[in-house]
Amino acid sequence: EEERKPRRQQLKLIFFPKKKLPLGLPSGYKVTKYTGAVEEAEDWVAICKNGLIGENGGMEVFEDAILNLSCVNPYTDLFFIVNDEGKRVATVCAMDNYLDTGMGGVHMVSVLSSERGKGLGHVLCRIAENKLYSNHVRMARLTTDEWRKGACKSYLKAGWYPVNHFPDMVDRWTGVITELGIDSVQMLNDNGEPDVVIHARK
Repeated sequence: EEERKPRRQQLKLIFFPKKKLPLGLPSGYKVTKYTGAVEEAEDWVAICKNGLIGENGGMEVFEDAILNLSCVNPYTDLFFIVNDEGKRVATVCAMDNYLDTGMGGVHMVSVLSSERGKGLGHVLCRIAENKLYSNHVRMARLTTDEWRKGACKSYLKAGWYPVNHFPDMVDRWTGVITELGIDSVQMLNDNGEPDVVIHARK
């Protein structure tokens, strides 16, 4: 029975990079790019264990999600935020052409649990958006899950639009904005065109 059950669709969002935006990095923090060091990959795994990958995930996940993904060039697409102690604490991957769709893609966005509540999720959005804007990407997409409330809030605050790409999306996104205390949000279709406007439940 379980095997016949269709996999639950992830939430999807679309963004239109229109200008370069200030990152809003907290004092003492800086942005670095992947250079190929083993420590960077190890830190990426540690950061992504905070909700993106299983606790048993290791370097094989980094290889599958970053090194072996044809549309990712880790040296140009993978970024870290480093704290004032020199520790990598957050990461984002921004691709110019996601799986030959002609759209940009934002992928594997994560912040260490100990560093949450500092606005770093919003900074990760800005890092990705600025990179895509600089490379003339017109439209970008990402996927997430509704239980990642902090991530959903960061994306909506950064100007990403929810996508109505599956029959349950209106209901699920309505639940998300209700829980986040957001009154209403414009949804788009898969082509990036305006779809329905959803409103928080009263």
